[in-house]
Amino acid sequence: MQKWDVESPAQFLNYLGRLIKATGGVHVILSYNYEDLFSQVSQGADDRGLDVNSLECCQNDHFELISAAFLKERLEGLL
Repeated sequence: MQKWDVESPAQFLNYLGRLIKATGGVHVILSYNYEDLFSQVSQGADDRGLDVNSLECCQNDHFELISAAFLKERLEGLL
């Protein structure tokens, strides 16, 4: 088991890059709890050639992001 390094987005970006290659693209929404890391994630993604337009930091917390209402709203926007 690997310990997640919360001080650096490098491990997250490594996994994100692998996920994008496997799926063809993703959209990542970070909660406001990670607002302070968002610029590092965005810059790191840009440095790796990942699409920074697929990254978003919203004003919801972790649990609001997985609520039925939030997910319904986001998915309806895609359909």
